[in-house]
Amino acid sequence: MNTVNTIQILKSTIGNPATRKLLKGISWYCEDCKKNRLEVALELWIDERKEACFKCKAAEKFLSGILKTGGKAFGISEEELKEKFSDPSWRKGLANVLRGIAKFGIEKPFVSGAPFLVVWDITYACNLKCKHCYATAGKPLPDELTTEESKETIDTLDKAGVPIIAFSGGEPLVRSDILELTRYAADKGIYVAMATNGTLITEEKAKEMKKAGIQFVQISLDGKDAETHDSFRGVPGAFEKTMEGIKNCLKEGIFVNIATTATHYNYEEIPEIIDLC
Repeated sequence: MNTVNTIQILKSTIGNPATRKLLKGISWYCEDCKKNRLEVALELWIDERKEACFKCKAAEKFLSGILKTGGKAFGISEEELKEKFSDPSWRKGLANVLRGIAKFGIEKPFVSGAPFLVVWDITYACNLKCKHCYATAGKPLPDELTTEESKETIDTLDKAGVPIIAFSGGEPLVRSDILELTRYAADKGIYVAMATNGTLITEEKAKEMKKAGIQFVQISLDGKDAETHDSFRGVPGAFEKTMEGIKNCLKEGIFVNIATTATHYNYEEIPEIIDLC
């Protein structure tokens, strides 16, 4: 079945006004089950949850039909779907898609129920002095959120249905409570990522990050060697520490993405940076 036919099937079955109205009715946060009703329904469907309120159980019956229709349209078996949705971040992502369909229909470009990704500059504190820092980071701001205020913000994002939070800065690992916050978000089924310069990621820190629910790190690398990278970062020795941080994350099975800021100082080194990675 080609893509056009698949989209037409989804529009006629899931994107029709009647289905959208029903989806909208089960898209709210359930105060009894303490989670979005769509996520609870998915947990029931994959047999991860046994107990739920009456409304969430009813939502599961309705949602199972939608999932079977969608799976059939894309050639995916029920078993394959259940395997994928055993990951809480997949469930949160699907719930976000379904809320978008409920609110806006199946449009092009698609509009989700909430932002799929929130990049959160959790602190302006930083251990480097980068030439190209758009945040002019260094010292923490006087009004940065406390641990409890940050957790309340995570609660708000969770209730809104945001599937992914990327903690950034500044340098998020400078903040003493950062791993407490990442664990708090991960425990809610949110996919946790982090943008970091990598210099603070020792072997022990990488292990702690893994335990704290961090699945993805974006590490800045702006040169093929210390001469270029350290001149960008403003601190001698940053290159070696960053390279060690990359290796330590990989050892722990954390997905590593390399971020290079291309300028006239380093653009000729980009092929060598790619080879280095």
